[in-house]
Amino acid sequence: GTLYALPRGFNGTSIRMLYRYTPGPTLTAGTWAPVAIDATGTGSGLCVHNGELYVSGAFNRTGSPTQFQVAKLNAAGTEVEFLPQLAASTQTNGLASFGGSLVAFGGFTGGAG
Repeated sequence: GTLYALPRGFNGTSIRMLYRYTPGPTLTAGTWAPVAIDATGTGSGLCVHNGELYVSGAFNRTGSPTQFQVAKLNAAGTEVEFLPQLAASTQTNGLASFGGSLVAFGGFTGGAG
């Protein structure tokens, strides 16, 4: 397996949204490398669902739409794909894999369903 780390706050340039650990011959000889993501914001958690890694939080990026709460790491582990926005001005506080579904929880302020 691969180890990933999520910083609490990130700015997209000097602090990245997600880091991947590559082991070395000893534990202290490994290296951390950022996953390429065009986003800023606050991360709140990681969750594995159906063998895929999801990231939760409050993310902003250039382009449209600009706000996201959940992203999925691609199969190569090199970048993320943002899922559709849940609701306006909201943050996902975490994710859980439950009963075959990915469940998001947090402070939702609008109705996406």
